[in-house]
Amino acid sequence: MRGNAANKNVLKKYLYNVYKLEVSLFNQYKLRDKLINRIQYINEKEYEDYYEEESTDMIMDDVWGGEMFNVGCGFAIAGAIIGAVLGVTILQQVFNFSPYFLNRLIERIFTVFLGIVAGAILGLILFGIITLIQYLFMRSKINARNKEKELLNVQIEENNRNQMEIDNQKVEILENEVNKIDYSISKTEEIRAEYYSYNIIFPKYRYLEAVSSFYEYFASGRCSALKGHEGAYNIFENELRQGLIINKLDDIIDHLDRIEDNQYMLYMAIREGNKQTARISTEISNTANKLNQIESNTAVTAYYSKIGAENTECLKWLEIFNR
Repeated sequence: MRGNAANKNVLKKYLYNVYKLEVSLFNQYKLRDKLINRIQYINEKEYEDYYEEESTDMIMDDVWGGEMFNVGCGFAIAGAIIGAVLGVTILQQVFNFSPYFLNRLIERIFTVFLGIVAGAILGLILFGIITLIQYLFMRSKINARNKEKELLNVQIEENNRNQMEIDNQKVEILENEVNKIDYSISKTEEIRAEYYSYNIIFPKYRYLEAVSSFYEYFASGRCSALKGHEGAYNIFENELRQGLIINKLDDIIDHLDRIEDNQYMLYMAIREGNKQTARISTEISNTANKLNQIESNTAVTAYYSKIGAENTECLKWLEIFNR
């Protein structure tokens, strides 16, 4: 290429190889992100919650609080009323035998007062007996429920422990795949760096969005050079200024259909790449879920083989290029 930089076909092939390398790296990074997200999802997974034991200390709060307190007051009031009625009944007899009116009045009042107090006390005692019975009954029920929860928690603990062991194996398998894709990325980046080292493409344009447009211009016959008034650089900058193309990858991904007409090569690369990475990441996740080694999955093996073959092809072309 150094001696044939003006050769249109050679330059076109060079751009095609750089385009393939950039697309390959885009897809590999996308797959890596999917695997990392899957690992993060598993690591942040929430396991089955344990049953909390009920405290018997809270029973008295239930017994003496709220409605039960009102019930106790009701017992006391009812006892007081009954005691008062009994006091009046007793006084009927006392009244008939008392010689003095004043004494009879005092006795009437005192007897009614004693009846009220005695009735209230008896009402509270009755309420206390009922409350004690209720307390013992509730405590028995809570102890029975806690015993059942204890047995369930033992089972939950065993299930969670088994699930954690399985999830740890899944993560280990996925992390091994991340290491593989990292190695593949590093090899592809080395080859891309070697291509860029020839300084054929100006450093400003060494990224997927620009390279895909340059190759499209050459492939469609719109230009045959990178530089100059009718060169790829100038066409690219003009289309950017006119808003005909999008130069931010995040915007392109979010609005993929908008670039189909003016950035067809990039559109095709991202669309097909999305399908491929989704399929491969699903294959890897499904294989990991079965706790199988990824090497047993032919689709994933074929994916890595394809990357390796493309890298080898690009390197071989450079060897011919350097002759």
